[in-house]
Amino acid sequence: MSEPGTAFHYFEPNYAVLARLVAVVGGRPFPDYLRAHVLAPLGMIRTTSVVTTAQAPSAARNLARGHILAFGVPIARDEFDGSLGGSGGIISTARDMATWLILHNQRGTFQGRSVLSPRAIELAHTPPPAIDTSYAMGWTRQPGSPPVIEHSGVLSTFYAQQALLPAGRYGIVFLANAYSGLIDFRGLLHGLTTLVAADGAPSEGFGARRIGIALVGVAALIVAVGAWRLRRLRGWRQQRAGRPWRAALGVAGPFAPAALTLLVPTLVARFSGRVFSWPVLFLALPDLFGCLGLAAAIGVALGSARAVTLMSHARTGWPALYESD
Repeated sequence: MSEPGTAFHYFEPNYAVLARLVAVVGGRPFPDYLRAHVLAPLGMIRTTSVVTTAQAPSAARNLARGHILAFGVPIARDEFDGSLGGSGGIISTARDMATWLILHNQRGTFQGRSVLSPRAIELAHTPPPAIDTSYAMGWTRQPGSPPVIEHSGVLSTFYAQQALLPAGRYGIVFLANAYSGLIDFRGLLHGLTTLVAADGAPSEGFGARRIGIALVGVAALIVAVGAWRLRRLRGWRQQRAGRPWRAALGVAGPFAPAALTLLVPTLVARFSGRVFSWPVLFLALPDLFGCLGLAAAIGVALGSARAVTLMSHARTGWPALYESD
């Protein structure tokens, strides 16, 4: 926790509160207010807004089906039920989003009409002073060549990213009906901005399919190593004869992947500053969790088998336990 005005912490319910304030002050539901004051003036006729994910199919009949990616393979899946008011829920097209970016590059003006004031645009793009953050009002300033002002949105089966290049007054929007936590979307955006700014050729990344193939290899390696270690139970006991501490570590060590799997939500919260539930994390990283789960299951089996092996020999007396062939 921090004193107000001293540090940045992302807190999504703030957007829900703001949307509710707009609805109360404007005297109409937030989607209606948004349509009347933003979407209609910009001619964004194929864009709508929903408050919950359950409203999306009826609000947009041609809405693309969302997907998760597992080992590089797209798998169609319904989006999680939940509230999106204020923090998400915009259903749009690349053409309509291009209009939205034109508005920002023209400082709130579209086709000669002022929709937002230049001050409002500047405020949305500028991080608060005296706070160590690049986050403004939804938009983030990214240093580099070229400098970029961007905003991204993530659901379990959809991803969207928009970027402004103030120097050249370019705008880029990227919409995907799939999401994976292993895809370098930021690298993709950097590649697009590099091409648009004619600042050289972007480097080629691994790509979802290559990452998926690599993780299939990791899973196969986990199974092979696990099977090999399980077959060597007798040899493992003999190598640790007379070394109780090494035997204890040999029993406890294989349980490490299971412990790591249980700690994933805590670690993600610690390093990202955001808290995610188990289902959300699993759908974002099904292949990674698949490898971790496989390693955890084999590790538990191996650790348990080693413990049983030690206990079965212990029943005949400790000298038998420490005998060597």
